[in-house]
Amino acid sequence: MQKDSLTASMMIYRQPLHAMLLYFARILAALKPEKRLDSRDFSSRSILMEQVKCLVRQNYSESLSLSDIAASVYTNPSYLSRVFKEETGIPPSLYINQIRIQNARKLLEDTEELIIDIAVACGYNYIPHFNRVFKEHTGMTPTAYLKSCRRRSGIFSDQDLES
Repeated sequence: MQKDSLTASMMIYRQPLHAMLLYFARILAALKPEKRLDSRDFSSRSILMEQVKCLVRQNYSESLSLSDIAASVYTNPSYLSRVFKEETGIPPSLYINQIRIQNARKLLEDTEELIIDIAVACGYNYIPHFNRVFKEHTGMTPTAYLKSCRRRSGIFSDQDLES
């Protein structure tokens, strides 16, 4: 029992501790007389990227602005955007959409929820935007994707889906 409460306490402080360590790593990097990139700089950048990715994966259903994410990891939004793109090859907004659509696809496949409810659960409050982003990532609309999933699983026949 005591071990479980200790583990829960550690989980609560994990993200703030990571953020503080990153903050101190940046301060030390700024105090260095030379501004060349070495393995420690790459390490702090990779820690930053992991923090951002974890934050997005945990909070994809909420409103996520670049400013909010940057504030959560104690950095500047333009710096975060630049470093994120350098490290991952894609801008943060595209990564957020990828995570949201990945979760939307899973919900469409595994639940009987309405598409509008799935869109809201994945952080999209404007359904036409959800439909457009979903189609960009999957090549089909959410409705077509849902029909395709149901056909593959044999839940409905083509005739049931048309009516």
